Formats: sequence, structure tokens, C-alpha cells
Amino acid sequence: MGTSKATHGMVSRTALALSFALVFLGPAARVFAHGGAAHAHDTRAPREPTRGLTDFWTQWTFDPWVLIGLAVASLLYWRGVRTLWRRAGRDHGVRRWQVVAFTAAIASLVFALISPLHAISEELFSVHMVQHLILMVVAAPLFILGDPLLVWLWAVPGRTRGRLLRWWRGKGWLRRVAAFLRHPLVVWAAYALVLWIWHLPSLFQATLVSDLIHGVQHSCFFAVSLLFWYTVVDFARNRRRTHGAAILLIFMTMMQAMALGVMVASADSLLYPIYGERTEPWGLDPVEDQQLAGLVMWMPPGVVYVLAVSLLVAAALEAAEYRTRKREQRQADRRESGKLPAPSTPLSILLLASWLSLSGCAVEDESLRPESFSDTTMGEKMIYSYGCTSCHVIPGISDANGTIGPPLDSYSQRKYIAGNLLNRRENMVRWLMHPQQVEPGTAMPEMGITQQQAGWMASYLETLK
Repeated sequence: MGTSKATHGMVSRTALALSFALVFLGPAARVFAHGGAAHAHDTRAPREPTRGLTDFWTQWTFDPWVLIGLAVASLLYWRGVRTLWRRAGRDHGVRRWQVVAFTAAIASLVFALISPLHAISEELFSVHMVQHLILMVVAAPLFILGDPLLVWLWAVPGRTRGRLLRWWRGKGWLRRVAAFLRHPLVVWAAYALVLWIWHLPSLFQATLVSDLIHGVQHSCFFAVSLLFWYTVVDFARNRRRTHGAAILLIFMTMMQAMALGVMVASADSLLYPIYGERTEPWGLDPVEDQQLAGLVMWMPPGVVYVLAVSLLVAAALEAAEYRTRKREQRQADRRESGKLPAPSTPLSILLLASWLSLSGCAVEDESLRPESFSDTTMGEKMIYSYGCTSCHVIPGISDANGTIGPPLDSYSQRKYIAGNLLNRRENMVRWLMHPQQVEPGTAMPEMGITQQQAGWMASYLETLK
């Protein structure tokens, strides 16, 4: 391809963010809008309140939009996993633990939106906060860890998948918008704005008398949480990015949630009077229920955020160690080649050229020639050059964290390439040179790779045990 490595990296990361916006945010309001069509007048028919635990298991909310949305998401994910594992091998492309994470996300959404928890949340403020907690710090991170957009992409036919990717690559302005939305400062501002605005007494109480407003509130909470956790996970996966920005993002978000929780828990008067007469069947005083809600908003999310920071710190240490190993490996390769190291700055180039001219030498820097490196090192350079890092996770190569194609870890142990070619060197060379001939309509484009370059790339892939 004719684009740079940096451009391809941006495509892979922002494509996921924009795909989330296009695929999920559009229908989200309908998915979470409980009976939106039936309640377009924004008022709710009078209902009989529950009588504590005696009526708990009778309060299931079988909203059709929620059921349809979750069913479609699950079926597409199942189809995508089946296609990926059939082509790349079981546990490749998407890991088993990612499938478990997505399944847990769907289960937690069912528990929050369909189980009796939803009905009880309209009578107990504390239970309502538990519902929001599940949406924002349980279901959302599990959803992102499951990598559903990649899997959904593989659920559609190959030709359609290729057209979608080509369409995305041609929309530069959309990629710029997606990159802006993924900026940590923008993510933090959006999260804080949504959190505080929806807890204003007038808006919050409106959700208890209108199913439509309640659905919009849940959509906003879930959407901004997906954006937040996607940004955090993206930082954690990328070894070349500074993890400090993600850690600061989590810390600032945690402060917002804690501040709101402390304010609610320490309030002497009832912030949401609508709950005043709804807590009696449960044996709770309204103020006590409000204090419990504040603790729910404050403490459990803090545990999740601290855990996320711990994982990011571990990822940062691993990334630093990885960069050190790569630097040492490059230095070792140059020492073994016996060649001069490549100048790293324009000034050093001028000094070297001056020294060579004064000494009467006309020797070019042969450390830049292909023969100065091993085939695997040249393969790594070619993988960078052709932007493979934007579509695949490739062990040993920094910034190779693309999610469009399947990961290439344990490549040498696979039986097939592209789902129908035996895993042999000549077949990999053929696949890299002419993917559209091997599998018409595949998302992998023709990039003009030469046979020698494909051989180098195959040499590197063969080292992935």
C-alpha cells in the first residue's frame, strides 16, 4: 500500500472507535429505550409497586427492543467467532477469554435491564445505582475486552467486509473525528458531563416517570463508558504509547465518580423526593437508601478503577522492557553484521560524509543494504513498511495491535493459511503477493509485495512459535 505506517496505525485504531459509533450508538437508543414506541408520550401508566422481596421474582422486564438488540449482537458475535476460528484456527483471531468476556457482558446487560433488578431500581435509589454500576464498570469493559466489532466484521460476507474497509479508508474526515473523540481529555470531559448532568434532580426523576427518558439515560451511560474503556484498553495494548495518559484518565474519572458518590452519601436531605414514598415496602428510610446509593457510587467503582490502573502500570513496565529488548537486538544485529551503524540525525550524516570525503573514501553505508540484515529482520521491516501492524497483532513488533485481521501469534503452529492453503512457506509468499487471487473479496488488499519481500516477511512469521 502507498500509505505510511503511522497512517495505517491510525486507521486501525480509529476504525474501531468509529465503527463503534456507527454500529452501536445508532441503534443504542432503541436497544435501551424501554418500550420507546409505546411510551412516546413520555408518561407511564400507573403501576402497582412491588412489595419487597415477595414480588421480586415477578418483576422481569421483557422489553422487545432490549431482547432484539441483545439477541442480534449475540448471534452476530457467534457467527463471527465461528468464521474466524474456521479460517485462523480455534483460539486465534479472537481468544477464548474474549468470548467469555463478551458472553459475560451480555449476561450482565440482561441482569441490569431485563431481570427484576430493573423494576426494583425504580423504587430503591441504591438499587438504581447498582444498575448503573453494572452498565458502566462491568458490562462496558467486558464488552470492549470481547472485541465485538472485529468479530462482527467477520460475521459479514468477505466482499461486504472488503467494501466496508475500503469505504472507511476513504473517509479521512471521519477518521479525524474518531481520533478527536478518542483523545483522553475529550473522553474524560464527555464522561464527566454525562455523569453529572443525568444526576441533576430534575432529569434523574424524569427517568422514573418516562420509559423513553430512562432508555436515553442508559444509552448515554453505556455509550460514554464504552468510549472510556475502549480508550483505556487501546493504551494498554499499544506498547509504543505512553501509558501515563491512560492512568491519568482513569484517576480523573475516578475522582468524578467519588465526588458524586460522596455528595449523595453526605446529603442531609432527600435529593430525589420521588423516592420518598417508594422505599417503605422495603423497610428502608429514604435518606438511608440515598446514603447507601452514595456508597455504591463511591466504593465499588473505585475498586475497578484501581485494578485498571494496576494493569496499566504492569503493561507500561512490560512495554519498557520490550523496547529495551528491541533496542539491544538491533544493536546486536549491527555488531554481527560488522557494519557501521546507520546515522540517526542529519548532523551525523554530514559529519560521516565529510570524514569519508576527506579520507579519500567513497564507501556508502552498507548497513542500510538488505544483505546487512538477517531475513527475519528484513521481514520485520517489510511488515512495518506495508502497514501490516494496522490490521494484526504481531508478537515481537511494537505498535502491531490492529484488530481488523486475526492475530498472528503462534503462526508457525497453524495448519492453514487463509482458511484453505496448507501452512507452507510458498503458500504464505503466494498469499502475501496476491491475496485477492487466493481468496477473492478478502479484506486483505493487493499491496504490490515482491517475491523477495514476501519471503522476508514469511521468514519473520515462521519465528512465531
